[in-house]
Amino acid sequence: MSRTTPAPAYDVVALFPGIEKFAVTATRLHPRPGTPDGRTSHVGGPLRWPAGEPWPTCAADHLVPTEIPVAPAALARLRAAVAARNWRGYESVVADLASQLPGFAGINRRTGSALGYTVHPQAVPNPLVPIVQLRSADVPDLAPPPGADLLQVLWCPNDHDIDGAASGPAVTVRWRRTEDVPSVLDQPPVPVAVGEAAYLPRPCVLHPERVVEYPWWQELPLQLGYQVHAWDIEHGGRYHRELATAPGWKMGGWPSWPTSDPVPMYCVRCGDVLRQLLQIDSGEWGAPRRWRPREEHDLSPDAPGYLDATEPTGVVVGRSGLYRLFHCVFCPDAPIRVDLQ
Repeated sequence: MSRTTPAPAYDVVALFPGIEKFAVTATRLHPRPGTPDGRTSHVGGPLRWPAGEPWPTCAADHLVPTEIPVAPAALARLRAAVAARNWRGYESVVADLASQLPGFAGINRRTGSALGYTVHPQAVPNPLVPIVQLRSADVPDLAPPPGADLLQVLWCPNDHDIDGAASGPAVTVRWRRTEDVPSVLDQPPVPVAVGEAAYLPRPCVLHPERVVEYPWWQELPLQLGYQVHAWDIEHGGRYHRELATAPGWKMGGWPSWPTSDPVPMYCVRCGDVLRQLLQIDSGEWGAPRRWRPREEHDLSPDAPGYLDATEPTGVVVGRSGLYRLFHCVFCPDAPIRVDLQ
């Protein structure tokens, strides 16, 4: 099935001469509910797993959310901002709530309640959940380390303290060579603690599509970045919503920064800048029709397949729905960094 997205209304390179030097490709994964084969690329399905390798577990403390009711007026503002992907407006409401509610830690996007967290020690190691398996044969922007052609990502389906600034699942990454793992583990261990059902992805097959992306304006050289930012303000945020970075699950590409300024991240081994490895998104399209696949361009919200197309994995994570993994392309054994938006 073709997944080519509609062409943008503007020519980015013609608008901003010099920006072509910063263009990179990303592979949109386009997950759709299905029954994945454990030998192929997929979300939430069985993994190729070495028979003698222990299944990874999490023994870290979990953060248990406590919901705090939000005033109806603030809740209406939050929902309107999310519907419009107006993250500046969303953050404005969140900042107001943070100043008013002691212990405030964020918003539960599923219920609209404010959240606080309490620490809950994990009594026994908690088996991790398979999130995604990707082969370089299926995903052009996988860029594995030398000798590898398979990426596996697993996480603990509970909230954890992420760098002291956010809460979300604790993740682990495995790079492998396909021919070294001929068999598939059909029944991975079941987690003993699941803090969020939305951290358990529905099994999905993938329809990869390669797209071209451009950086957030703060990641461009100063003069070019200001030019892009000024144009973006004049055009209602069209650059960052429609022209710069794709929403949805994707491999590689530029990260978007809807709720914060870009966060500088560097490898603890070599000091090089970390690159975006994987973006996990709570929705596939966002508001702009620009990023809808052609096959679903006219799909209405009341159509039977709408949710399967817009939220196929069922995963909801992060303040604005984004969970990103960053890695060093030169040091495959260096720690993975996580950023939630």
